[in-house]
Amino acid sequence: MLYLRSQVDALRRHASKIRATARRERHRRLLDSAIRRAVPEDVGAIIRLTTSGGESGGFDQALPDTVRQAALTATFTAGIVNGAALRDLWVGGQSTVPIEFWVCEIDARVVSYMMIMGLDARKGMERELHAMVVDDSCRGRGVGSQMVDFFCAHYKHRRLISACREGSTMMQMLNRRGFALIARSDQGYHILARD
Repeated sequence: MLYLRSQVDALRRHASKIRATARRERHRRLLDSAIRRAVPEDVGAIIRLTTSGGESGGFDQALPDTVRQAALTATFTAGIVNGAALRDLWVGGQSTVPIEFWVCEIDARVVSYMMIMGLDARKGMERELHAMVVDDSCRGRGVGSQMVDFFCAHYKHRRLISACREGSTMMQMLNRRGFALIARSDQGYHILARD
């Protein structure tokens, strides 16, 4: 009798693990299908997310300024439409580089976005995860991880770069995906890369 009880308990634990794995896989597939290339109509949501990132310390604190938001709206819209944007280069100066915006939309609401940029005008193979924001209401639900996984999978044949603060959640996610420190910026960012 004791043997049967232990077998039943073992089967219950195993069934519970299978159910949990199935739930995680359904959630991953839902998030994966929710990621799409941004369109100009998404810019308002992207600015809202960027502004919330500025308020929480993730971005420049001047972002809530309406003049700055208007400039970002024009820049982001042009980037989405043209696939190119002017950027400050790490080696100094400015150049027009490739740019892509991707959003995660859940229940008809954009809850996250990422901005992917080229590093220089040569349109080389490198791509930088230049910015990523997840709505506060969706943090801890795997949205950020899924966005980073999408970045790594979509650009898998390229050298991938990202700058982040030491000890940040982003740095931890990138380290788990094989990114390694290649430099530190004057602004205190750690530059990570994956070949």
